[in-house]
Amino acid sequence: VHKKYNFKLDSSAFKRSMEMRFGWSHDNSIPWLISSTSWTPDENFDKLLEALDILKKDKIRLRIIITGKG
Repeated sequence: VHKKYNFKLDSSAFKRSMEMRFGWSHDNSIPWLISSTSWTPDENFDKLLEALDILKKDKIRLRIIITGKG
């Protein structure tokens, strides 16, 4: 239970919702990366993009969700 807001975090329900929304197959072997951003200049995603290039070259699959207003 989240202490501040008094609700239970259910990552499996979130994952099922995203899989259905985006048509992703249910595959627990694919890691998830979730990040929020306001897409302002002070938030530097260069390191993330560099890491994604490395993962792509190594053919490592990853599910990425980036949220925020922009």
